[in-house]
Amino acid sequence: MLYMENDMKKFTLLELLIVIAIITILLSLLMPSLGKAREKTKRVVCMSNLKQLHNYAFVDAKKNKDHILSYYGYNSRKQSNYFISKNSTYYNFGHFYREYEEEVQGILFCPSEKSAWMSYNTDVNPWPPGSTGDNIRSSYNMNPIKYLAEADVPKKLPIIHKDMEGKALYTDNFIKEANLNSRHVEGINSVYVDGSVKWINKNALSLSPLTAYGNGYSSPYQTVWDEIKELY
Repeated sequence: MLYMENDMKKFTLLELLIVIAIITILLSLLMPSLGKAREKTKRVVCMSNLKQLHNYAFVDAKKNKDHILSYYGYNSRKQSNYFISKNSTYYNFGHFYREYEEEVQGILFCPSEKSAWMSYNTDVNPWPPGSTGDNIRSSYNMNPIKYLAEADVPKKLPIIHKDMEGKALYTDNFIKEANLNSRHVEGINSVYVDGSVKWINKNALSLSPLTAYGNGYSSPYQTVWDEIKELY
């Protein structure tokens, strides 16, 4: 009797394969949901990063008679507005690093970013900036208000409630649609001058002409910034 009871408790190979198949099917059904949940969490962290960058920008503005950090630097290329440093010289978001260093290094990169070019401390985007001569990039964009030589900063930076009213201040990088697709895929986060953070579906933006960064107020890029403003 004892032998029969023990024998009844044994799984046959077929039964074991069936159990494994059922578990595999359940996991395949659950994985997309888990992936979406992880992305939603990363999207929230990204929004928090942008909000914190906004707060640092306003701390700087209070020090500089309401002049707020905007794009300035490299050869008038206003759409290269995601750099931290170029050839050991600080630009754009590099101002935050120069002022606050370790306090900001974690918020300059979107947690959903998959591109090594715009991720923290990779072979092609090493950390810290300004020390190796490499071009170091954030995964966020800065609204390119005007080109400024560094000698004109901060006295010619835009004034918060005069030049920036109602505009987006920082966004997920949309320099190319491919860059956007290496991140949240479906859209971008944007923080506005008033501190509000908004999720914008990429179908609402004119992204298809964006193939490379341009000089000055390159029309396709300015169109996207204008659309982001209108979607506020």
